[in-house]
Amino acid sequence: FLLVASYLSNIESPLVVVPGNHDARHVGYETFEEILGEKRNTINVNDELQVIGLDSSEPDLDDGKIGRWQQLWMEKELKKAAEADMYSVIALHHHIIPVPKTGRERNVLADAGDVLCSIVKGGANLVICGHKHVPHLWRVEDIFFVTAGTVASLKLRGKDINSYNTYYIEDDMIEIRLNQVQRKSYLMGSYKLYSKK
Repeated sequence: FLLVASYLSNIESPLVVVPGNHDARHVGYETFEEILGEKRNTINVNDELQVIGLDSSEPDLDDGKIGRWQQLWMEKELKKAAEADMYSVIALHHHIIPVPKTGRERNVLADAGDVLCSIVKGGANLVICGHKHVPHLWRVEDIFFVTAGTVASLKLRGKDINSYNTYYIEDDMIEIRLNQVQRKSYLMGSYKLYSKK
């Protein structure tokens, strides 16, 4: 965590850092909060964009869940964003929708259906996650659900190479790019945003 904290200290923008399943192992969830901060939080950027960070990790398990109390908190945060006409992004480690080319599905959130329903009803614009190390994009109800690859892990699938996603959010557009480490950048998807008013 100390090495990650030193990298993150170079970023001048506001950050939301969410734990993954490996971060929650061996009491890592305690160390995570000591060094990297709250496991769930919200930041607002220029009163235009809200990023909601959720903790989907379970101590010493690969599986994840949000849980009822955190789901209710997320619903309140989405409501605040909608009332302020802000665009909302939800960040968590585990994926809510199964990811193609990842084999037998065992690690979708235990409460994925309930969380998905809350996200759709709450009007989120973008949901970002990782976990399976496979970049993919689903569009459901005008919401992009985007999974990221991995920058440094050697746990890759098939011909995938290390990668990361970048998100460009303009006044009325979201663009998502897949960036292969030391290679090319590809457009994963883009769509026009509509005011919530």
